[in-house]
Amino acid sequence: MGMYINVYRDAGGYDCSKDGVSRRFNSVCVTNIEGPFEPTEERPAVLLLEGPGPGPCGNPILVPIEVIESGAHYMFGGNFGYTSDSRFSEAVKKIAPGNTGAVKFHDRVERCD
Repeated sequence: MGMYINVYRDAGGYDCSKDGVSRRFNSVCVTNIEGPFEPTEERPAVLLLEGPGPGPCGNPILVPIEVIESGAHYMFGGNFGYTSDSRFSEAVKKIAPGNTGAVKFHDRVERCD
């Protein structure tokens, strides 16, 4: 079970995710935050994780489960995820105290095939 959050993109259509989940969907299901929903074909599963970054506080990121399972290297693609549901902001605050805002999608994958 998880919770749905919205995807936020540049209003001009600028996107650097290389067709990542955040480009293809308007909302996703964060499966590691308690909520009443399941991922669907219209709302794929993502995880809220502590990502890389400088400083003493964590850097929350959203990563699609399909990307994690592929073992690919992922990075920020320019889009964000957010909801006004307090469960989301509380989960973000556990990673980065003082941060309850939008979270970067790390769904850009570079392939070196």
